[in-house]
Order: sequence, then C-alpha cells, then structure tokens
Amino acid sequence: MISAFATTWHQFHQACILLFGIKCDSVESVINFTFENNISCEWIPLHDWESLADIHILENLPSGSDFSGDLYILAESSYKHFPYKVASDDMVCFASQHLSYSGECLFNGDLLIFNPVTKEVWLFHHEGLYSNFRLR
Repeated sequence: MISAFATTWHQFHQACILLFGIKCDSVESVINFTFENNISCEWIPLHDWESLADIHILENLPSGSDFSGDLYILAESSYKHFPYKVASDDMVCFASQHLSYSGECLFNGDLLIFNPVTKEVWLFHHEGLYSNFRLR
C-alpha cells in the first residue's frame, strides 16, 4: 500500500531545510533556489512522456538517475494527500502503485525527488523536462 510511503509535512520540510536551507513547498521553490544560488540545471526533454507509464519513465531516465538511500518525494498528489519518503529499493513499487492509489500518474505535473544525505536532487517539470544535480 502506497500510504506506507507517507511522511508528514513537518518531516518533509525538515529534510528540505537540511538540504536546501529552505522550507520548499513546490518544484518552483527548488528551481528558484537553483537560480538564486547559481546552481546549473540542465533540462533534458523526456520525449513522449505523456503516453508512457510511470514505471517506464522511471526505468528509462537519462544517465545519472541512480537513486540511493531514502528519497523524499513531492508529487502533485502530495498536495491532496501527503509527501512521501521512499527507500530507493522501493522506488519501482512506489511508482507502479502511485496511479491506482492517488488517481494520477506520478510523472503528471511537477515532481521533486531528493536525498538529503547524498544531496542528490531530481526535478521533473510538467512540460516534460527533467533535471538532476547534486548540491555540494
């Protein structure tokens, strides 16, 4: 059950503060953070993403998308339900169950995935763009 991946908004915000130094509430807040801190984000198009299943997108992300450790996830469904904390080993399970649980695709709309320990960040824009970077 995907609710097992739920975390509280407080825990999510604490993880954001640990990584970014800000309480992020959206992908836009992280994009603004990258601009304000001169962090280079290369946006890569995910071609034909609207016709693909979440699991297919996840398994075919560009190189550099190797997930590890505990991941915090802010999806469009988070605003109706809650943010998520998912062990990287459970990411395939999470992505495959997301649609049936929330009623919408994981990669529908903006999506933020980050690991506050490794400082790895993945951004997915609602127009089919993807970026991945590591904070120093």
